[in-house]
Amino acid sequence: MNTINKQQKYSLSLYFFCLALIFIYLNFLRATFDEKGDVFGPLIRIMSVGVGPTFLLLSTVSALIEGQLKRIDKIYQLWIVCLIFIFLGLIFNGILINRNSPRLIVLDTIHYLFFLPGILIGAKKDNWPIVEKFIRLFFLINILNLIPYIFAYGDLIQGMRRNVVLGFNQIPYFFWGELGLWTYLWLSMKERPKFDKFVTILGTLLFFYFSIIYLKRAPFVLLIVFFILLVIANRSKGNIKINFKTISAFLLFISISSTLFFYSNTTSNLEKLGDRFTERGGTVISTLANSNRIAYDVNLVKNQMDGIELLVGRGLGGVVKDEGYNYPEFNTSSLHNSSAQHVLKGGLLLLTVWWLGFLMILKNFLFNKDKEYIKFYVPLLVPFIFSWVFGFLSTSISFLLFMLCAGRVISKEHLQKK
Repeated sequence: MNTINKQQKYSLSLYFFCLALIFIYLNFLRATFDEKGDVFGPLIRIMSVGVGPTFLLLSTVSALIEGQLKRIDKIYQLWIVCLIFIFLGLIFNGILINRNSPRLIVLDTIHYLFFLPGILIGAKKDNWPIVEKFIRLFFLINILNLIPYIFAYGDLIQGMRRNVVLGFNQIPYFFWGELGLWTYLWLSMKERPKFDKFVTILGTLLFFYFSIIYLKRAPFVLLIVFFILLVIANRSKGNIKINFKTISAFLLFISISSTLFFYSNTTSNLEKLGDRFTERGGTVISTLANSNRIAYDVNLVKNQMDGIELLVGRGLGGVVKDEGYNYPEFNTSSLHNSSAQHVLKGGLLLLTVWWLGFLMILKNFLFNKDKEYIKFYVPLLVPFIFSWVFGFLSTSISFLLFMLCAGRVISKEHLQKK
């Protein structure tokens, strides 16, 4: 590989990555406002889905040629190279051995393209200022699209939860999902101008407000993990006050959210959210046994795959039969449970290698003494720790940010000065 040009601040791989961000977000907007394809025809939709990932591929290839992999610590270089070879094996397995659907192979290829480019781009410190501008811009756009719906759920809230989630063509629901970026923005807020601080606070408040509307437990579970990681990161006595301030701020957010519910005639949903945490038979306890994110997905994979498939998977495009009819397609290629998804595609081999790298990152975090890197570790580890339950790898701006953070914490610049 060529040596890195130290005179060039912004590389070709970064420009490709920024173009990818733009087109991925534009595709998100298209899918959100035209989910059924009433406005844009099939050709436009296909192009919209493919352009962003194409630039991600160009960014990855350019970064490897530029030598950006050399910015990463050697043990993580080995991890990345192993995953690249495994992904190539998944393509071979899907096409030649299992002869999976070409459409599903393409979709899975796009899915896994979101893993590497963010790491390579994030490993270079000079890339962060321009990438951050895109992230903050997208966050602001998401907020602006959510604001009109703050008091719009008064009537829907009395019905079934499904009606609430599907209300308004799911437009606010999709924008709410993109506010998961709040963890990084919150931890980097101190060094930002007042407007950025206001946007971060407003976006975080809206995120938890709509979480209550949609009866989503996961954001509150992850919030607890967020606090625990902050306590670990700031475990020296001199930083205890920082944790108390953060916890107090979020308690205030929850209080404000409750007040908004009172004035929007949706207070009954607070009780429903509490029921989802405490009642037996339809909440957390039963979820551990029945949720399609945990036991259901695992049983689909375990019961439908033989020994060899459990080891190496069914390749890209691999499917399992949705016997409980929980997914849009009976032969489903995409599972909610992130670990089950990896086993379906690449078996225990992929799952083991994948987890080893992120567990090493977790170990490094536990011994990290550089406070500057807390804002990179925590946003990455919050979703990873629960990736055995929730989704993790996804075709979203949020996941690209997590991988940018991963690149930063596995860089030589960080690990070799510890």
